[in-house]
Amino acid sequence: MLTSLTAWMKRLTTRGKGEAARRRRFAPRQPRRPFALRLESLEDRVCPSAFDSADLLVVTSNTLREYTTAGSLVQSFDVPYPGGRPGTESARGLTQGQDGNAYVYNGTFSPYLSALDPAAGTWTHTTYSGWSTVNNVSYGGLAHYQQYIFASDMNTAGASEEGIIRFNTDDGTAVRFADTKEFTTLNVGLDGEVYGIESGRIDVYDPSTLSLLRTVNVASSSPDPRGVAVDAAGDIFTSDWNGYVYQFDANGTLLGSLNTHGGNLTNIQVSSTGQLVIGSRFGDVIQSD
Repeated sequence: MLTSLTAWMKRLTTRGKGEAARRRRFAPRQPRRPFALRLESLEDRVCPSAFDSADLLVVTSNTLREYTTAGSLVQSFDVPYPGGRPGTESARGLTQGQDGNAYVYNGTFSPYLSALDPAAGTWTHTTYSGWSTVNNVSYGGLAHYQQYIFASDMNTAGASEEGIIRFNTDDGTAVRFADTKEFTTLNVGLDGEVYGIESGRIDVYDPSTLSLLRTVNVASSSPDPRGVAVDAAGDIFTSDWNGYVYQFDANGTLLGSLNTHGGNLTNIQVSSTGQLVIGSRFGDVIQSD
């Protein structure tokens, strides 16, 4: 159960100017400037890559960093924005594709799907008409399934389209679906299904047919979920803005909760062994055993 993890929680702090992360005990937090932090656990990625499969990928302050789970910096890459980065366009979500490349949700109102070949150190950039997200530090999610990269899409001024965009990295095509929904973020579970968050509701889609499979309502227990992860058995984990992580069964029944004592959680990942990795607004990475 999730509530049994409290004793083993630890936090790795990655600061905007930091060239390394470090462990720190749970203690009262001093005010810090917020910045987006998104992460990807590489443990379950079976693909050729210059990234170590045991490490974590983190995007913060428009920089992609690889860390060991002990918090040591392995390597870092500045995330370029084509034509120069406007102040509104921040690097957000990330995922690693089956090709071993890192993919970044690169922007806000005019985002790109930016792909890093870590061996060559080169970037390529793809966009899609009408794609955007609200300028909130926790919005804008990416996830992958086979050759596909999924990106959340929101209704913003000048770009009223919404839903989820599926990019095909094999042939370069893309398609928008669920275009009446405004998802703040999304993930692909270890069960192979796509999970999109809209307020306290999670819609679940088939990644191949793009059909809606079911809807799970978690609002009564997780009032403001900002991230979602799903294990192979279908259990759902949400990282909430209130600092709690919640665990639900596939039907949305609450199984447990955990106070990280951090507040303002953003995204979350779960490994095949059940380890959770959670990002926060202030650049912390929280792990469980």
